[in-house]
Amino acid sequence: MTDRKEKQKAYHKEWWSKHGRDRNLQKRYGIGIEKYQTMYEQQEGKCAICEKHSTAVFTKGSEGFELCVDHCHHTGKVRGLLCENCNTGIGKLNDDPSMLRKAITYLEKV
Repeated sequence: MTDRKEKQKAYHKEWWSKHGRDRNLQKRYGIGIEKYQTMYEQQEGKCAICEKHSTAVFTKGSEGFELCVDHCHHTGKVRGLLCENCNTGIGKLNDDPSMLRKAITYLEKV
């Protein structure tokens, strides 16, 4: 790769880390990077469900260690930050507490 292309790639990566994540969070969840960082600090960098630290789970974040913003699909209200596994797990059960209770009952029978 040429020096110019490397500089351009570095510039775009830096721009995205400063501006792109903030715009994406604003557009998708109505929160900015500051609110995300506050939530991240309040949760000590851990998933709100499994409590694994973000550096212990792999997600598609810009740094490779990003927690997902969990939100209610009906109201849009942000609930917290989750690892990709926990976020996907509750999503596959349609964020339905009764389905989660049934899953718990099922698991405890064994």
